[in-house]
Amino acid sequence: MAEARPCRATKQGGDPCRATALPGSDYCFFHAPNRAAERDAGRRAGGKERSKKAVVLPENTADLPLTSVADVTTALATTVNQVRRGELDVKAANAVGYLCSVLLKALEESTLEKELQELRRAVAEVQARGSLDQAAGGGETPAGPRPEDSGRQPIAGGAATGPGATDDPGGTAPGPVAGSAPARLF
Repeated sequence: MAEARPCRATKQGGDPCRATALPGSDYCFFHAPNRAAERDAGRRAGGKERSKKAVVLPENTADLPLTSVADVTTALATTVNQVRRGELDVKAANAVGYLCSVLLKALEESTLEKELQELRRAVAEVQARGSLDQAAGGGETPAGPRPEDSGRQPIAGGAATGPGATDDPGGTAPGPVAGSAPARLF
């Protein structure tokens, strides 16, 4: 097998060309005098390819609704199919894909913001109702009796009622262990 030889031409700056010479020639494709016509044809083809307009949708294409996750998903599916059919340039489709991802994030944040506002409104309503009940004298503090406890009578001797309490005056029923911390509810 013949050993690859470097091109014998000198570049415009005076440095030797470092490309490999063509088989049977002392020069590379870019410096071979007998390849000038091929080089010119390649330049023309490259210029034409570069000057091709990107495939984009016509100006009168209707806008797609993009107000929900379902709308954005539909837009992405439409874009994929337009690329597959050659109706849309890949670069334009990449831009659409990126913009859809940004839009999805904004829609998600918008949804979270709405949910947060609803929760704040609900908390404010509960707090307002609690203030009204206390102002009217009809309510107890949060540590007072609960509605589900109404109707129960305390056991003789002032024993507590509710979970862990015992109706057994002899104290033989199971209950909380002395000295243990109460169980966490949340």
